[in-house]
Amino acid sequence: MSARIIISKKKEYFSRGATFGVMLDGKEVTEVYDKTVLVVDEGVYAVQLVTRWKWVRTQTLIVKATDGKEVFLSFSNGIKYYSLLYATFLFSILGNIFFISGKIVRPQWYFIAQFVLIVVFIAYILFNYFLKKGEVWILKEVVQS
Repeated sequence: MSARIIISKKKEYFSRGATFGVMLDGKEVTEVYDKTVLVVDEGVYAVQLVTRWKWVRTQTLIVKATDGKEVFLSFSNGIKYYSLLYATFLFSILGNIFFISGKIVRPQWYFIAQFVLIVVFIAYILFNYFLKKGEVWILKEVVQS
């Protein structure tokens, strides 16, 4: 008999178009865009998801597959405040368009605030990437009831 490993991606704004390669025991076996099903023999497997560039990945998860059973895995973005920082960064860019199109004089503090936002945004992304050693996506087993 065989077991099934079902991998699904959480619906998140920043991962909506991302495709991930599924590494099973160090070998890429397939890709997952939204949801994928792997049919495997009974055993213990090391599962990891990687992006196309191979430098952004999930942690390695050890999965025990038993005959006739299904193992459900879910993955999502592991950078918590990315959406908030990205939104404020976009808001500052839209502010520039507002000032330019409305021919309104930009306040002096606006450039400094925008610069600080950009530096904080880039520092946060790099800090998370290096702190987590490139594992900025979280893969976890989901218990089905």
